[in-house]
Amino acid sequence: MELKDALLLVIPIVSNGILIWVFQFMVSEKLNSEKEFEKLRQEIFSEYLSKIQCAITSMRNLYTAQGEAKANEAESRAELDNAVQSLRANVREIYYYFEDYKVVLGTNAYVASQHRVLQERFENWVINWEDSDTFMDFIHACEDMLHNIMDATLHRIYGSRRKRNANN
Repeated sequence: MELKDALLLVIPIVSNGILIWVFQFMVSEKLNSEKEFEKLRQEIFSEYLSKIQCAITSMRNLYTAQGEAKANEAESRAELDNAVQSLRANVREIYYYFEDYKVVLGTNAYVASQHRVLQERFENWVINWEDSDTFMDFIHACEDMLHNIMDATLHRIYGSRRKRNANN
């Protein structure tokens, strides 16, 4: 066997090996980046849902504070005001978190509109919450909106996961 024949035999084998290695490296990098993105996405969803849960907890604390304020008007007014301000901060935090991460959370028109409506209604209500006759009705409506947002988000997470698993 001459050198020419040996080169014609070895060069394609080596070049195919190198091409396969490069292709394998590119595919593994793509899979790793997708796994990292999915992990980041899950962390964002988890943080978002925990913020919503925190706001719901603040609403429940507001229920308690409002009941105590009726029983003991003078001493509980400051506690009630603190609960309202805490809830206001939580609602704002949810809204801004959604605005910051809506690319990852998804641009679901329903959730986006619920966020805007919740933020606007809540900001208008906070200005004169002490004069509000429908205090508890408003808080219940806000809690329902937060539950709807949470349900839509969970549907987006698990609905899209089911679709992805069905495609694989």
